[in-house]
Amino acid sequence: MRDDPQQPSFKNPPLVEVAISIQFNPIPNFHVGFIGLLWGKYKDRYPLVEHKDPVVHSVEKTGLVNRATNAPPTVHFSSEPTIPRIMFMDQDQGNFVQFQKDRLIVNWRKHSEDSKYPRYSTMRLSISHEYALFKKFLEEHDLAEVQVDQLETTYVNHIEVGNRSIEEVFPHLLRDDLFNKNIELETFKLNYTHIIKSGENFVGRLYTSIEKARRTQDGVEIFVLRFVGRCHPVGNQSDGVFSALDLIRENVNSSFKSITSTKMHEFWKEDST
Repeated sequence: MRDDPQQPSFKNPPLVEVAISIQFNPIPNFHVGFIGLLWGKYKDRYPLVEHKDPVVHSVEKTGLVNRATNAPPTVHFSSEPTIPRIMFMDQDQGNFVQFQKDRLIVNWRKHSEDSKYPRYSTMRLSISHEYALFKKFLEEHDLAEVQVDQLETTYVNHIEVGNRSIEEVFPHLLRDDLFNKNIELETFKLNYTHIIKSGENFVGRLYTSIEKARRTQDGVEIFVLRFVGRCHPVGNQSDGVFSALDLIRENVNSSFKSITSTKMHEFWKEDST
């Protein structure tokens, strides 16, 4: 069943990873001790735990700054210890939820050939549930209310190259056949940045990158098509969070279909019902 009949939909999309993130003002007094208490609410569904460095807090603003690529390294000095980003994962490590003091993330990752993307409607419901659970946890421990300042969604697609030319997959990007026959394109990377608007108002950006690479686990040549959408809440704090996620998803879907070819849409079994 399709999420939304107005949106492009494919039965076998080339997605390998999706992440939906709610970023908020850092929760004061949220220390590492709360992480163990929080896991108590999740360990039945997510029994595996890892910790990572926290994702840097940033908010999209008008201007030409591209925060998705080519950002210089930054060093922060603080007398307070860094609270890590915690990942709670299911047994297959295909679904997980992540927390840090200013962010909640829900992820799906393709962990086997049989692993199917659960669709946006399912992931939207999932982060809505985890968000409500997290807010209840904060309330139970007399911590500050969540003040959301940005939503972020990442979609990563792996498209196996095989015998396909670039123009067969991305017909509007690059004519590889115009180059000399005695050279073969080994790698490339293209980046796009689009402003996202709600009406006439700037609310965020959509970052698109396309590159030719080799898949780590088997060395197969692939085209990696990645979308990162970042958007301010569109409306009030309650409804605006999910309206922003819907807006990002709408623009990712539209961009995916515009960039890729009709031939590939048929290969991925576009659902027109």
